[in-house]
Amino acid sequence: MARISDETRRNNETAIRHVMDRLLAGEVPAGSKCDVKTLAAQAGVARTGFYPK
Repeated sequence: MARISDETRRNNETAIRHVMDRLLAGEVPAGSKCDVKTLAAQAGVARTGFYPK
């Protein structure tokens, strides 16, 4: 499996941090939870990227 570029990694981290801030502030989308699945979906990144290999 190919690794992501440094730029893509930075972009993903930025998106994740923005969504984390929203979720922790209580802005959880209806029908969702404050969990990794929601975080990944809202940030537009693959959930598998949250787990070490």
